Amino acid sequence: MIRSLPLVPCRRVLTLALLVGLVACQAQAPKPVASASLSCGAERADLVAATDRGALPADQPGGPDAYYGGLRRTAATPALAAQGLTTDLAKTADAVDRVTSSFATLKACRLDRAEEIRTGVAGGSLPADQMMPLMGAERGSFDGEIELARGATRQLDQRANLLRLVADRLAANAPGVDLKVARAAAAPPAPAQFFVVTVAAPIYARPAPSAARVSNLRRLQRVQGPGGEAAPGWVQLTLNDGSAGYVESAVLRPAQINASAQKAAARSEAAREADGDPVAAAVLAARVGLPDREQALSSLIETSSEGLVVAFTTSLPSAVEPDGATAAP
Repeated sequence: MIRSLPLVPCRRVLTLALLVGLVACQAQAPKPVASASLSCGAERADLVAATDRGALPADQPGGPDAYYGGLRRTAATPALAAQGLTTDLAKTADAVDRVTSSFATLKACRLDRAEEIRTGVAGGSLPADQMMPLMGAERGSFDGEIELARGATRQLDQRANLLRLVADRLAANAPGVDLKVARAAAAPPAPAQFFVVTVAAPIYARPAPSAARVSNLRRLQRVQGPGGEAAPGWVQLTLNDGSAGYVESAVLRPAQINASAQKAAARSEAAREADGDPVAAAVLAARVGLPDREQALSSLIETSSEGLVVAFTTSLPSAVEPDGATAAP
């Protein structure tokens, strides 16, 4: 006579076998980090929006002559024409700033992803054979994003050149403007705003605690602004690579500057405002202000491209990691 096995012990054996199997699977297959197609999605979307042709200044039919002619027809005086030009210069500068900010934020995210992959392999949470394909995918994505930024830069360059030519036409018809512009351009820059770090803190790519971390500040470190509130509770810093970083204002205190530096800053600011002449101010923005912004963007893009090999190396992190982009001292 064949007797059936007791039901309860079989259930226990099956349960134990399933648990052992699950533990073995988890040990053999560590959870990988997100693929490149899913990483930095919000940051990439911001760059795509900033570099979209519709978000950039439109081409001017007829070139500088048509633009200048339109200005003079709608503006009764050179000062009013300069105000119209200044408005377009400001719009173009805003477009440059949007591309710069979104690209810098995306760059920080891609570098964070590369470090996450290296750290995952070093710590055993990511299989070593996933390192090269994941790192290659991140680099490939960033390569494409660099080209997006370059394309936007070319369109912005065309617009900036057109506005400069129009500004030169205004200057040619306004006696004394070239001298004011030259004097303002030669004025020394205002002293940078300096801060002292009161407690160790991270630097973020955007003024938000959820943003990618760019680097870290040490207690009593001296750092350089432009300062001002980039957002409520946040201060913008200038990093060594020329890009911007953001720190919670609670961890900084302003460093004192002496009276002579304050006077020099006041004189420099007055000169840079071109003696209050709206035509001179517009010409100065077209010849100096906007080109400086464009140069900073181009430099950020090209240094990012040149650093791709190092940024996405498959070498594992050493025990002591050097800081990345740090705040300018």
